[in-house]
Amino acid sequence: TQTTAGQNALLLVGSGNSGFVASSATDTFTNVLAGANLTLTGTSTTPVSLTVAQDPSSLASAIQSIVTGYNSVVSNISSATAYNTTTNSGAVLQGNTAVLQVQEELSNLVSGQLAGNGGSSIQSLAALGISVNQNGTLSLNSSTLSTVLASNPQAVQQFLSSANTGLSAQFQTALKHLS
Repeated sequence: TQTTAGQNALLLVGSGNSGFVASSATDTFTNVLAGANLTLTGTSTTPVSLTVAQDPSSLASAIQSIVTGYNSVVSNISSATAYNTTTNSGAVLQGNTAVLQVQEELSNLVSGQLAGNGGSSIQSLAALGISVNQNGTLSLNSSTLSTVLASNPQAVQQFLSSANTGLSAQFQTALKHLS
């Protein structure tokens, strides 16, 4: 037998004339704040303040993955295009102009400014704390990246993901030459 029927969770958002009450049968609210899910874990008769802040760790992790992936590509290209002076033989892609062209395009992307990147205030990897080593691989200064992410995460996201002009799109364009 049921002694008490369950009730929907109620959430008062805002105050005064701009406030509204939201209701949920599951204690989770998905449409109250854009981009955030709220799960209620208790009750309160007094106002509870909620602070929402952006978590830059996923963006920092994505940037570290870009550096790691790029370094892997550079290493693979270097191995596949190497020339062994001891045996006087070249690796399977040694002298391949398509591979050399992609290598040059990638090098230009990481060492220069991105042209026409949708007005982002960030125009180069150097602005994110990424530098090019003598062997062509990349290094990430996490302190510089953290500072940039704290001050303007939207610009970082725009730099990386703007359609056609962001770093990701330009990497894809350069790598298509290999296929």
